Amino acid sequence: MKRALVIVLMLAPIIIFATLIDSLKMELAHADDDQRCSLMLQLASLWMDSAPDSAITILDSAITTLRLSTDTSQLITALIKAGDASRLMHHYAAAQTYFQEALTYNVDESSPQQAYIFNALGNISEELCNFDSALGYHLSSLATNLELEDLTGEAGAMNNIGNIYFNLGNTVKAEEYYRQSLKIKEELGDSLAIAGSLGNLGNISFQRGEYPKALEYYNQAKAIMTRQKDTEALALFLNNLGNLYGEMQEYQRAREHFEQSLAYYRDAQNKRGIARTLYNLGNCSYYQKEPELAKTYFLQALDDAKEIGSKDILVAAFLSMANLEEEQNHPAAALRYHRQYTALKDSIYSEETNTAVSELQMQYEMEKQNREKERYRLAAEKQKNANLRLAIGLMAVFGAGLFIFWQYRTKVHINCLLRDEIAKAVQTQKDQQQIIVHQANLTALGEMAAGIAHEINQPLQNISLSAENMEFSLSDSPPDADYLREKISYIFQDIARIRTIAEHISLFSSEQASELHQPFDINESITNALFMMRKQYELDGIHLQRDLASDIPPVMGNSYKTEQIVLNMLTNARDALRGDGVCIPPEKKVVVRSFVQDDSAVIEVQDSGCGISAKIQDRIFHPFFTTKEVGQGSGLGLSISYGIAREMGGSVELVSAANPTIFRILLPLWEKA
Repeated sequence: MKRALVIVLMLAPIIIFATLIDSLKMELAHADDDQRCSLMLQLASLWMDSAPDSAITILDSAITTLRLSTDTSQLITALIKAGDASRLMHHYAAAQTYFQEALTYNVDESSPQQAYIFNALGNISEELCNFDSALGYHLSSLATNLELEDLTGEAGAMNNIGNIYFNLGNTVKAEEYYRQSLKIKEELGDSLAIAGSLGNLGNISFQRGEYPKALEYYNQAKAIMTRQKDTEALALFLNNLGNLYGEMQEYQRAREHFEQSLAYYRDAQNKRGIARTLYNLGNCSYYQKEPELAKTYFLQALDDAKEIGSKDILVAAFLSMANLEEEQNHPAAALRYHRQYTALKDSIYSEETNTAVSELQMQYEMEKQNREKERYRLAAEKQKNANLRLAIGLMAVFGAGLFIFWQYRTKVHINCLLRDEIAKAVQTQKDQQQIIVHQANLTALGEMAAGIAHEINQPLQNISLSAENMEFSLSDSPPDADYLREKISYIFQDIARIRTIAEHISLFSSEQASELHQPFDINESITNALFMMRKQYELDGIHLQRDLASDIPPVMGNSYKTEQIVLNMLTNARDALRGDGVCIPPEKKVVVRSFVQDDSAVIEVQDSGCGISAKIQDRIFHPFFTTKEVGQGSGLGLSISYGIAREMGGSVELVSAANPTIFRILLPLWEKA
């Protein structure tokens, strides 16, 4: 079971890959001309690593089509992909052709694509040991990356230039570029790139015979590669370590490193790495006095190097085979290999090549200076043009400003009149709203008149009774002074009670304080409203129950306007309990609650009436909407209550429409506002 599961997991990526390719093929079969090239590029990208030959076939088809179109962007992409696929197959001449054609279409002199093409052509020339061409391309890549301010590209180009100088034997110049490259890589924190630079510096030390220093560099790089689990890069450093141990005549340790490196290169199918490592194993066998084994490795290295066109490996292998055949008394074979070595070496390392490299370096430095001068010239010209455009722009703006000012002067009077009319209309609307609110207050007072009259009548009767008692007491001889003082005290208490009622009614019926953001005690506003409605509820036989929390913090708003909201709710609750002939409430009960919920103080008014029909629930807060008969109500109570609550930062909502009916008022707490 486990084995089957492992097989399924191993095959899953292959199945997904094949499915994706089949899907793209089906789309390609039914695609129009505009879509075909894009689909072919996607298909080539999938085939690039596993089947580069198939990728090139489909890319050639796409390139043929794109050459006839105006889409140079896709054509450049297709040519670059074809060049990459050819490099994977070690078809360097074809790769050069693709990249050079892409370069002719790339009109942007400072684009990432151009830098990539220069780098690719430089690497191909290096593979073919055309070091003068390689240096030229890498210098161009460096210049482009400097223009783009691409640090990664700069570091790569400097590293490649260092490689060229190293291959030409100029270790001083090579080390200069390697160290510049390493500095940038350390700034970027790129571990793999840092390992590559450390390996290159190790090669410099190795070339100079500084073996302990070279060993230190190689081991540092090897440690990074081991942590990063990059086996192909690790193979390179194992090769370097093998060469170092070979120079130190520790041939068995050298062989172990070469064999491990060869295994990694074969896993990665890196033919150049395989050829280089086979050649190194041949040298190791030669020094270990195993000439036949050495010859086997050299011949294998020659075959692989010929297949990929790697001239530097061919030169080294030809020379080693010539020396080996001569030692084994095979003069004809030795002469043949020596002639091949001489011919190939002369084509690579010539005096003309070294001169060309020097000229390229000087040309690069001169071009760099010319670019700087051109940059300053363009900047100055750009500034001059900018100043000219600014002057023209200012003149245009001045002219436009004069025109706009003239237009403004012609319309300013009309705008002023319109603004005055709007201000008057807004003020009229505010006055009308205030009148409506005030009338609603007076309406509420009118409805409470009977209860208020009863409230005032009771202390008046007490005053009258106390006066009569005082009159009778004065007829006594002598009058009872303590009794008279007691009655006078009762009279003052009743007068104070009447004054309190009158003052509260006066405040409530007036415009009230306009300040909507001040702290007040919400229970006090509820108590005042209940006081004004108490007698009306008693006359209508309604049981009024209070459930007020004692720990409510101060509320932000206006106490009188909050009292008005509660009065409106109590009035609506009273009307709901009077009955309309159709619905008679089972009991007449109103409950008023207060409590804290989250950051708000809450007032709930609950009645045991018949509830609110679902058909009208979305209209109950609309102005002038009422279910009462004409002349029985204004339809403003809930609308005004809703507006007042919103002004104070709160809300009014219907919590329950029936059984029982509950309206909830929420106002923000002062300390949370």
